[in-house]
Amino acid sequence: MQTSLNECLSSHAECTRTSLPPPSRLVDVQNFRLVDSAPIGSPTWAALSYCWGGPQKAQTTSTNVKDRYESINFDDMPLTLRDAIRTCRELNLPYLWIDSMCIIQDDDDDKAREINKMPEVYQGALVTLSASCATTCHAGFLQDRLHPAPGVALPMRGAEGGYDLVQAVKWKGPVEEPIDTRAWTFQEQALSERIMDYGSQRASYFCNSSGKKHRFGMLPSPSDDLLYREWAGTVEKYSARQLTFASDRLNAVAAVASRFAEKAGLSSSDYVAGLWKPSLIRGLLWTVKSGQKRTEATSGPSFSWASHLMEVEWQSETWRRDTHQETATILEAEVKVGNTLLPFGSVSSSHITINGPLAHTTLRLSSGEARFRHDGGGEHSVELFLDKEEKIKAKSMSVWLLELLFHVGLENSMGPGSDTRFGLVLKSTGQGQFTRIGIYSEWVPQDIPVANHKPRNDVCERCKEISGTAVSKVELV
Repeated sequence: MQTSLNECLSSHAECTRTSLPPPSRLVDVQNFRLVDSAPIGSPTWAALSYCWGGPQKAQTTSTNVKDRYESINFDDMPLTLRDAIRTCRELNLPYLWIDSMCIIQDDDDDKAREINKMPEVYQGALVTLSASCATTCHAGFLQDRLHPAPGVALPMRGAEGGYDLVQAVKWKGPVEEPIDTRAWTFQEQALSERIMDYGSQRASYFCNSSGKKHRFGMLPSPSDDLLYREWAGTVEKYSARQLTFASDRLNAVAAVASRFAEKAGLSSSDYVAGLWKPSLIRGLLWTVKSGQKRTEATSGPSFSWASHLMEVEWQSETWRRDTHQETATILEAEVKVGNTLLPFGSVSSSHITINGPLAHTTLRLSSGEARFRHDGGGEHSVELFLDKEEKIKAKSMSVWLLELLFHVGLENSMGPGSDTRFGLVLKSTGQGQFTRIGIYSEWVPQDIPVANHKPRNDVCERCKEISGTAVSKVELV
């Protein structure tokens, strides 16, 4: 591992170390105590990525932080943390960053301030030690590795005619380690430039030049045509991971959002509870991935994927600009964050005002088919993607359909393509606001004229086709 790290630092052009501000506190691995980084100047540190596995008795709090600047009892630390200290000593690295020790865990402002520095912590670290095989902080990661699979020795003839033996094993694909299931470790893996990965079968070194993308993924690399599709892909991967506290849904990906904004030329004012203002119409069309048990909303505005602790996804057609027309317009998007020290973190309140085709309907669900009867008479068949399981059980309900996007089907060898509308399924709060309960898609026969679906002078093609639809101003919360 030491050899791989040295080679990376000396010869990998993609892995050139960037000098970034250090975190506020570090662990001095030789004297085993906390130190402030400011007096050190430009320290070299490693960062630890690991699963807590529940509350830690050894975490730093406002009552013990002063004592920890004097000394820390090594034997009182969980095994994973002790293994990380031992590894740093072997690598001759003077400092280590551990979240449970370097952040004052019962100080909300300190937590927000230090979480906001996560990009610098992991990108600026010389290397990240990933305790991938450890299910908890007490498991450790320096134990003997399991053999990956039973194998057989096969003879192989070399280039010079001689024979040797090669060990052949059945490849079962990458092993999902405990660390790969946790939400907080997602950004730690994505942000780190170099990772020493202590897995259940082997210990491996990864960097930007040697397989990190395939093992851990990378930060989105924004480009003009893939910019927000990249972000959606990042959210899809992140949302599949688990959190102990639902309130951390946005906090645990805040560092990735911060780095994405920096690369894309955006700011925290462009960030709307996990979505981005320039792509907000399309971003609103997330769905809960099929096959999951739908649960109650947790926290955050209903229009955000962060309001559910479930895996989410976007239909691929959502991001195709060549065949899509946005039929609604964002008038206003306001967010109040929970703590101003963490501008990409959780929100205390948020609302979006949209102008678009809105229809009041009675939704009926039977035999797996969803149909709605609109106020102007007549019925239409729609495909529903609802966020909550209990809503699906209802036989009928009064809802509002807000169209956001129109997909123009392209003609092919099979004949004309099918056009599709996409929009939000909303419930009225009774106070002039609406909450999202899902999205819908509706197939449209191509003989209906769709030349211009953008609202103009409060009249749109959608409104002409369905009596009872009007371009309206809608406030989502």
